[in-house]
Amino acid sequence: MGLPKPTPDEKTPAEPKLNTEPKPNKHQIQWALFGLLIIGLYFVPPGLYWALADDENWGEFFKAAAIPYGATTAGLLALTAGALAFHNGGKDREARQHVDDRRDNAETIRELRARYTTAVEQLANTTTTISQAGAYAIAALADDWLRLDLPNNLRINTHAEAQTCINILCTYLRTDHPNYNPDPTPNSDRRQPDQPVRDTILSTITAHLRPNPPGESWQHLNYDFTEASFHNANFGSCTFLGETTTFTLAKFHGARTSFDGTQFHGENLLFPRAEFYGGQADFTRAQFNSSVNGQFDVPAGGQVKVPTLCGMF
Repeated sequence: MGLPKPTPDEKTPAEPKLNTEPKPNKHQIQWALFGLLIIGLYFVPPGLYWALADDENWGEFFKAAAIPYGATTAGLLALTAGALAFHNGGKDREARQHVDDRRDNAETIRELRARYTTAVEQLANTTTTISQAGAYAIAALADDWLRLDLPNNLRINTHAEAQTCINILCTYLRTDHPNYNPDPTPNSDRRQPDQPVRDTILSTITAHLRPNPPGESWQHLNYDFTEASFHNANFGSCTFLGETTTFTLAKFHGARTSFDGTQFHGENLLFPRAEFYGGQADFTRAQFNSSVNGQFDVPAGGQVKVPTLCGMF
């Protein structure tokens, strides 16, 4: 059905016209006022004399006005010189500030990248406490990159720098410990020798994916957990907004795995051949708003509790 046509008595409101005329800037207004001041000082006194004097004598007028006009002219010249000096000084200050800002930004970037190198070395350390400190340092570095506001001309993608930090943490979870037995059996506990470090990394990631994170939100970043081995993983109430989140071939061990209340809003969510061992994997109240590609593999003894609408698994 089409919309009814307006009757002759009904007036169609005219579309508002946009004012595309450029607005004067602050400096143009200042110079316009200065011009009006000059006109007032030099032309108003003769005009008043012409309008009010009964017997005009311009020679006497200019003779009497010579000293005031000279003083006024000298004052205006001094005022103009001062204004130009102030204007040029402001330009110099802006240029120096620009140089200082570029130097400070460059120093900040060098410091962040130096911290990254140190943190990665700590994460790779075989001592648990040092490795955990490296995980926390990388997380703090990701937060600092995300909160850093750099000018566009530096061409530094702070989002990509933060993603690099997340990639390192995910890579650690995807890489089994050299002494880990990769052959899973049903209902196995499957703790890795460096499990405290892995727990630290996962808890740090999930904390940044929940409301009120300890630093910046990491919800808009991508996560690659391909072939990662988890133990009692708790992704409950996390939100994934990044383009891709993948748990391809991931293995979930422990008494309970939770995706309760987890929200997936990215373009791609990959769960192909994810394996759940041990206790229950809980997906109740999970929301899948992504293009889901995958299936669950549940060995004997394992349980996966999913919402009714998750028939795609």
